[in-house]
Amino acid sequence: MKAILILNNRFKNFLSILFLQLVILTLFRIAFFTYFKESGVTKEMSALIKAFYIGFKFDLRLSLIILFPLFILLLVSLFTKFKSFFKFEKWYLLILQFLILILYYFDFGTFAYLKQRLNTSVSKLLNERSIALEMLWQSYPVIRITLFTIFFLCLYQFILKKILSNDTFEFQIKAVLNKILVTLLLVLLFAGGIYGKISYYPLRWVDAFFSTNNYISQLSLNPVLYYFDTKQFGKEYINYQAELKPLYADLVKVLDFKVGEVDKEKLNFVRKKEAIDSKLKQPNIVIIVLESFAAYKSSLFKNELKASPYFDKLANDGLFFPNYYVPCQATARSMFALVTGLPDLTVSNTSTRNPFLVDQHSIINEFVGYDKLYFLGGSANWGNIRGIFSHNIDNIEIIEEGSFKSPRTDVWGISDYHLMIEANDYLKQKTKPFFAIIQTAGFHRPYTIPSDSGTFKVEKVDSQATLDKNGFISEEEYNSLRFQDYSLGNFIELAKREKYFENTIFIMYGDHGLPANQAANVSAGARFHNLENFHVPFLIYAPKLIPPQVNNKPMSQMDLLPSIASLIGMPYNNTTLGRNIFDETIDKNRFLFVYYWYTLPPEFAVFNSEFYYKDNLKNISELYRYTDASFDKNIKESEPVTTQNLQNLARGYFFAAKHLMMNNKKIK
Repeated sequence: MKAILILNNRFKNFLSILFLQLVILTLFRIAFFTYFKESGVTKEMSALIKAFYIGFKFDLRLSLIILFPLFILLLVSLFTKFKSFFKFEKWYLLILQFLILILYYFDFGTFAYLKQRLNTSVSKLLNERSIALEMLWQSYPVIRITLFTIFFLCLYQFILKKILSNDTFEFQIKAVLNKILVTLLLVLLFAGGIYGKISYYPLRWVDAFFSTNNYISQLSLNPVLYYFDTKQFGKEYINYQAELKPLYADLVKVLDFKVGEVDKEKLNFVRKKEAIDSKLKQPNIVIIVLESFAAYKSSLFKNELKASPYFDKLANDGLFFPNYYVPCQATARSMFALVTGLPDLTVSNTSTRNPFLVDQHSIINEFVGYDKLYFLGGSANWGNIRGIFSHNIDNIEIIEEGSFKSPRTDVWGISDYHLMIEANDYLKQKTKPFFAIIQTAGFHRPYTIPSDSGTFKVEKVDSQATLDKNGFISEEEYNSLRFQDYSLGNFIELAKREKYFENTIFIMYGDHGLPANQAANVSAGARFHNLENFHVPFLIYAPKLIPPQVNNKPMSQMDLLPSIASLIGMPYNNTTLGRNIFDETIDKNRFLFVYYWYTLPPEFAVFNSEFYYKDNLKNISELYRYTDASFDKNIKESEPVTTQNLQNLARGYFFAAKHLMMNNKKIK
């Protein structure tokens, strides 16, 4: 019997290339699974199988998109005496495969740091090309990666040549029926593969998030497709007055407004705070921002490895806040919140890079008579952080890379140890009160510890299991945090020898938290809602001025500047969303706001000691008792009043922050 369907060599070659592409992407997924595999995840075998299945469908979609030009050429070949475009096909596939490989390299690096696949929000690293390339060189085996890339592309080219060498047209299909059947087969293959599902809705990124296990969901994604999926959420909107006005009345009730300051039509947020009696007379302020110092990595939160002994000791002698949260996970976003008192609600990039946000009101400017200083071991061009300081804080002096005697250690500039020494040498010469910010960067890849590091000694940890239990990914990370803590301790000891110490308030906190990994000292509710990304230790240390105490009230980074100004009794204008943490009148309305900029779409939440409410203005509106055993049970339907109240609060904060980011101009 004569065959109903006859396939020419070009069709067979197309299928071979499609198969090759699927094999490559599958191997990438297996490599991701092998490298990032979490302890105990293999027990969820059915979920893992589903993750690979969904991942395969994403890989098939990407493969078909890549091969679309070849698909067009194949269709043309069925109906014409088409000549082969061998060189075009070979170079097209080779170049595209190289670009995909590069994206996967960035994807692996992104997940290693943020536990998120590559997307347009985290790809901002590419905007800092010199720093990005230098960090990659110092953090990763670039030479081995380069050699692997060369080997991979040579092997890929060899296989392509073998496949395409049979690209002849001796078996051109002549029968009209065969041509129609082959065409239909090709169209069905592309349509079905790209659509991805037998259902009303096509395969979407949300299909990957079928599990509450973040690792399994991330395993399901294809990073190339996910990156372009996030592009649609990259636009930032400016005018949110219409959304804010109906929420304004409820929002001002939880902020520290006085009678006469509330103005719904003008959406006023300026609150004038009068001077109050204080025993503190123009003390120096030193804010030390500690890179990636997540709360769970400290023994103050029952971490057994005790990687921050000096900070922990200082906490016993100072005013310690164990319930302090930053609104966003990311250093540049944290610095924006420090200066402005606003959460950085941008999506595709950080507000420090926004040229329209260089005229923000900051309470730092109201420290009249103070010298303002900003110390950074590297360059202030990083993340355009220079703009947020130099344009928003009047007459600030930026002491950065190039201003120091110490040699550069790595991509982040001089080490934290040398930065602290030079900062102390600088401050001890000051004759006026000063407001100084010292930003560390050492607890960050590549985790460099300089040879000249005082008496610091690297410690060995008995096993990877011990590191995992205490939330450290490696011995290098553990020792890097120890070195940051040692540098802090050395700075305080040096400061104690100087005159400025007795009249100085030292404020220390982490710029952001980190994913909890496998840390045993993190509660199930905090882990489920990723709260450790925002939870950091916070300490006010001034042994000559402020008695030791533990304050368990929740505190946000947005509260920092209003609280310091109130603590020393100075008058100031509060224009943003922060409140004075020492004001007991707000005790009944204490809550925290956090923003998940790296999710798709971005989510935000408010929570207090009992409830956690999450929203994204689209299809998510959830309420949890996150500290209970039922931390993962959405109780929105059974708690309608609480849900509505917290929804108004969360959305009020969100829209107010969006509005104020463009309308928080300096008060002249």
